[in-house]
Amino acid sequence: CRALVTELLVYLSRNYRSETLWAKGVAKRQKDLERLAPALQYIEKNYTERITVGQLAQMLCLSPDRLSHLFHEGVGQPPLQYINEIRLRKAMHLLNTGEYTVTEVAQAVGFYDYNHFGRLFRRRYGCTPNQVRQGKSTPITK
Repeated sequence: CRALVTELLVYLSRNYRSETLWAKGVAKRQKDLERLAPALQYIEKNYTERITVGQLAQMLCLSPDRLSHLFHEGVGQPPLQYINEIRLRKAMHLLNTGEYTVTEVAQAVGFYDYNHFGRLFRRRYGCTPNQVRQGKSTPITK
């Protein structure tokens, strides 16, 4: 009987504690996202322009290091990676229309170095932008 009571207490303490920690984690992440909301909205509207971590940090009255830390905790990736992810998604959409050249698409979404765009695109989707534009490859989404 004593062993069963001990087992029950251990079970309850583990489950209660994990639920409490999980709830605190969700609340913290929500708070981080609310604090980052102006920067996220700015990125979404201005992804075609050059955006630096310094600009975003200044917008939120944070140091660049603190912004990067909060961004990673709240969004799950560093700010520049998030910006590039948005640009690559928009580029994929434009490439699928087939109306624009790869160079035009790269510039339209904010990449001014075609080679950098191609490397990031290939790393993200597993194929080249030109293959997608020509319909020769189905991209791998991660």
